[in-house]
Amino acid sequence: MSASDIQPSRVEEAKKQARAIIDSMTDRDLAMLVSFSDTAQVLVSYTNNRNLLRQRLDAIGPTHHSTSLRDALQVASGLANPERAVDRPAGSETESLEADVYIFTDGGFDDVKDFSLGNLQPHLVSIGTAAAKCALIMVHRWP
Repeated sequence: MSASDIQPSRVEEAKKQARAIIDSMTDRDLAMLVSFSDTAQVLVSYTNNRNLLRQRLDAIGPTHHSTSLRDALQVASGLANPERAVDRPAGSETESLEADVYIFTDGGFDDVKDFSLGNLQPHLVSIGTAAAKCALIMVHRWP
């Protein structure tokens, strides 16, 4: 995502597009940010705090790691489909909700096979003109 075929970089373009989604949120919307390369990291758990989402988004930078989209999808899926969560307390009631997942990527990842998205509605946002070895941001939003 540090390639400069898009100025100033792919990562900055991805952040710009993710910011537009955050800016379009209403007070009732919830979103989370997950940054991913070879592993996924939840940067902000579900919140309607657009300022916090923007702050964490601004802190993301490019990496030179390989990309595991599966890891990122597992994190998002576990949060959108709580019945799949491994560490939930026994007997806890959970509610599955449909959620949009915006995946900002330059396309440098292997196909994810044998994976059910469950309640996730994916939106792939391609950044750049050629595939590279990094993906960046997932904005996960419940309307």
